Amino acid sequence: MNTKKEKDDLEKQQNRLQVKIFKIILIFFLQCFFVIAQDYQTSEKLILGDIEILGKHTINKKSILSLMGLTIGQKISPSKSEITTGVKMLWDQNLFSDIQIWEKKKEDKIIILEIYLKAFPVLSKFRFNGIKKSEEDNLREELRLNIGMSVTQNIINTSNKKIEKYFVEKGFL
Repeated sequence: MNTKKEKDDLEKQQNRLQVKIFKIILIFFLQCFFVIAQDYQTSEKLILGDIEILGKHTINKKSILSLMGLTIGQKISPSKSEITTGVKMLWDQNLFSDIQIWEKKKEDKIIILEIYLKAFPVLSKFRFNGIKKSEEDNLREELRLNIGMSVTQNIINTSNKKIEKYFVEKGFL
């Protein structure tokens, strides 16, 4: 009876060992498969076929591509790091309050992108009411606002602080 129990225990240990070996071999082969798949994917380049520009802006497609450092026909890695870099370059221009980009179409190795741009408002004019001409000139010099510049929230906040500081120093606030 003891031998039968020992035999059963031995068979269970062998089965566990076989399952462990099978799992190890399976994991090894799966890792090899994924490495091969990744190598294939990273070596395959996409070609930028076109971009379509959407949204409110006044900049043409050629200028957008130039600002992004991209060209039609350029080879792009599947990770699209060139596009990420291009969006950062576009954002650094401080012309847009919103930039979105997505893949519109991908056929064979050609990719077409859609880019949504929302431009900051542009300063067309500004004036001061209820102050003397000399104070207005001093404020204009202090603010350094130019017609045609993008009006960001930072510009508004900075201008408000400068105006408040000006009038506090003059004793009005």
